[in-house]
Formats: sequence, structure tokens, C-alpha cells
Amino acid sequence: MSKLRVLIAEEIEHARENLSAFLELQEDVEVVARAGSVSETAALARRLDPDVVILSAAMPGLTQCDVIKPLLDQQDSTALILMTVSGSTNLLPAGVQAGVYECLEKSAGVDQLIDALSVIKEELSRRSSE
Repeated sequence: MSKLRVLIAEEIEHARENLSAFLELQEDVEVVARAGSVSETAALARRLDPDVVILSAAMPGLTQCDVIKPLLDQQDSTALILMTVSGSTNLLPAGVQAGVYECLEKSAGVDQLIDALSVIKEELSRRSSE
């Protein structure tokens, strides 16, 4: 498999840019787009068909499972990583129930995110070789 194609959906511009800059340093990751709203995320996901969407749980408009689910339904091959603010776990059960691949706290640092992306890449490589 070539690079893992990632869409970053984060409401805070500097956080979105910082995460993008960090991920672009990874040899096996390509940031295909960045979004600042749920509607922009959905449109970009439909158009670009990324391997992974990294979605901030604090994004305005992202308050219920019925917002997460359409993102997952429109691209059945797209893995969704939900990033939460420390102590903000109200979306975790709904996210997991909707099929979110991983729920990570933003404060956990990038190591957990890189680990999750590596596992997703391995899984996608395995699927494509079957």
C-alpha cells in the first residue's frame, strides 16, 4: 500500500495546521485535506475518499451519533478516529456504537495517533492483498 490518505477535521485552525504539519513529516501519511466544520468534512470525505478521517469531537455540530454515522456510511472503507478533549467522553459510547475505529484524547499526544494510523495502514494493506 502507498501512503495512508488522511483528512483532518478540527475546528481550531492552528491545531488543524499543527497536526497536519506533524502528519506530513510521517513517511507513510499523506494529508489530503483539512476541514474546519462538519459539513466541510462530509463534503471532502465524499469527494476525496480518504483512508482515515481524524475528527475532533469538539467540532461545532458534532453532538450526536447521527452526525458521525453519515460520515461512516458514505465511505465504508474510511476509518474514523474521534479525538476528544480530556474529560469529554459524552460522544465515546455513541462513536463506538456508530463504528468509530478509535477514540483518543487530544491530550494523549501524537504517539497514540501514530500507533492507530499504523494499525489502520496494516489492516488496509492486508485487505488489499486478499
